[in-house]
Amino acid sequence: MLVYEYYPYVAPVIFLSSLLVLLIGQYRTTDTERFKKISLSLFVFIMLSNLGEITEITNPYVYHWFDCLGGVLIILTAWSLAVMTARYIDSKYVRALYVPCILITFIYVFNVLHHNLGLNLISAWIR
Repeated sequence: MLVYEYYPYVAPVIFLSSLLVLLIGQYRTTDTERFKKISLSLFVFIMLSNLGEITEITNPYVYHWFDCLGGVLIILTAWSLAVMTARYIDSKYVRALYVPCILITFIYVFNVLHHNLGLNLISAWIR
């Protein structure tokens, strides 16, 4: 499977480049309260990366239709955190917070569809 083979090589590059865009762009564009906005965006980025490593995302056991609700709620929480932070900070570089949300959504859909293979936020595993 092509996605499973190349994801562990592509995801860390995408993940870290979005973090660098977030931090460098925030540093260059914000004039007032620079430290507060940079620390808030970094804190939300770390929170999103931790949400991507929760068991309901990386190891979903879907036996019934209601088993996948925990993962869906985690995805909605990640997207709401990113959107609310982007609206609060009001900078175009804060849109880099959407990258972990996209990766979390992709990981969850992939893990639900493939039961013997799995993806983490920046790696892959086999059962």
